[in-house]
Amino acid sequence: MLVFLLVSGLLILLVGSLTSSLEVKSFGSALAVAFAMTAAGWVLSTPLAMAQEALIHWFTGSSAPSGPDGPWAYAIYINAVFTFVVNLILFLVVASVMSGVTIRGVLGPFLAVVLITVAEVFLPRALLEAGISL
Repeated sequence: MLVFLLVSGLLILLVGSLTSSLEVKSFGSALAVAFAMTAAGWVLSTPLAMAQEALIHWFTGSSAPSGPDGPWAYAIYINAVFTFVVNLILFLVVASVMSGVTIRGVLGPFLAVVLITVAEVFLPRALLEAGISL
């Protein structure tokens, strides 16, 4: 979890330094946004999990998990899109109320959320394959 917070903070800081539509004053500000997003995600974890499960069930129907050709093959994409939407909402809400972070356009927040979502979806698998236990 600490690794993900550090990676998220670094990604927010990186996007803030690359784009003019997201201004991040320091690494502490970026880390505070990442921490607040994680805390809000923890608070909302049960309703979000229920919503995601309902979305996947709506898409796959009552079919059991299947091979690579069945409807469950798309579950990882549904998870990624759902995670992106949740991260986008959390980022916009948290960054708009945190000091040290200013949103001035669309590209910066969008890019930050895309990178955070990619890290959230694929970082645990990459760490496990590298032999690092979470």
